[in-house]
Amino acid sequence: MVTLVAALCAVASGQAQAQDVGVAAEDEPLPRGLYVGQLQLHPGLFIEGGYDSNVFFEDDSENPSNATKLNGVIKLGVETPRPKKAQLDLEVGLTYSELFAEEQAIQNQSGVTAFGRGTLLFNPNGSVAVGVFDYFRRTNEAPNTFSSATFNRFSNEAGGILKIQPGGKLLTLDLEGSYAVVRNGIVDDLDHNIVRLGAQGKWKFLPKTAFVLVASQRFINYEQSTRDTVNDNIPEDSLANINSSPLRVEGGLNGLIFTRISATAMIGYGNSFYEDGPSFSGLIGRAEAGYEIGPTSQFRLGYHRNFEDSSFGNYATFHRVFARYNHLIGGIFNLRLEGTYTLRQFAPVANPILLGDVMEEGAPARRYGNSNPDPYERVDPLYGAEAEGTFRVFDIWRVGGRYQLTVNDTDFFSITGQGDLFSPGRFVKHEAYLTTGVEW
Repeated sequence: MVTLVAALCAVASGQAQAQDVGVAAEDEPLPRGLYVGQLQLHPGLFIEGGYDSNVFFEDDSENPSNATKLNGVIKLGVETPRPKKAQLDLEVGLTYSELFAEEQAIQNQSGVTAFGRGTLLFNPNGSVAVGVFDYFRRTNEAPNTFSSATFNRFSNEAGGILKIQPGGKLLTLDLEGSYAVVRNGIVDDLDHNIVRLGAQGKWKFLPKTAFVLVASQRFINYEQSTRDTVNDNIPEDSLANINSSPLRVEGGLNGLIFTRISATAMIGYGNSFYEDGPSFSGLIGRAEAGYEIGPTSQFRLGYHRNFEDSSFGNYATFHRVFARYNHLIGGIFNLRLEGTYTLRQFAPVANPILLGDVMEEGAPARRYGNSNPDPYERVDPLYGAEAEGTFRVFDIWRVGGRYQLTVNDTDFFSITGQGDLFSPGRFVKHEAYLTTGVEW
């Protein structure tokens, strides 16, 4: 982010001389925002309060802990709506969350979430453009068991981009390269680094429709070869971190099919290329269709098939379907409804006892397994639902509310030394908030 902040200052000082603050460079009216030269600023401040029914993502048998919650959000967006020599797109934000409950462990989950994303592109309208980008995120998450510790994650990806876009931009090629660090609170033995190479080719054969070819190669390398097993009786190599170099190649169609119908249809091949153990190899892709019911309402339906790196087994594959509906009522009230279903299946493990036969008073201290004993594949059906309504009181002032449901109906379970059976992965979580704030 340091590079982008310096670039922001340079763009602001160089372009502010061309025009006065708040005065458009052209006769056409500029969109809403605050202006410094040719920079458009979007500051925002929000406060929301609500309820979290399951702070620690616990199974029903564990008597989930709930809490009331207060969030304070501040964010800033900066862009160049009419770029000439340089195009800037920057957004940063910070959220402080305070949890209210009698238990000290729940109060300790209060903390800061922060994010930043930015791209600076030079010669954006030329046949060749070059730029830099940075994506930053810091989370404040509760662990999936009652604890005073917080499961924070920190990630930062920085890289460069080369865009080849001859006159008219009917045929373009984007080349990217980046380096990312991922650090985990509590479980720092999952820390890893990622080198990414990517390319995207696009042929715009219609004004708003294009054929797209996308390829990416990642190199994921863990800081430690094994994870901490906590108990000295468990073999040190019971939980291994396996490096990989996943490859994904997809091609297809993206854009408008008819006046009111848009579509994305991508299909391709992926291979996770793990250094040891099973690797995914097969079809990946996504299909989405959108329909504009009217000038103020839209509906979208989609399906995704892909794979991801996992600390449980080597990888997980997923099938995901979603439906989304947006409706603007009277020009001042926006309604958004969304539902998702994801079937996530993990790679087979060597045996169902992932932490070894550790005995306490003649009984296994803890065993992990699942309801499908052969070949011991863990399956997580995930359900999600969101509803959000926002009322625009004035041009910059909004009030609203949102509700979110998250369910993991995994078949994964744990058996303790006392013979108790519970699922450390299954949970049902309800969140509801009222929000008010201003944004330019």
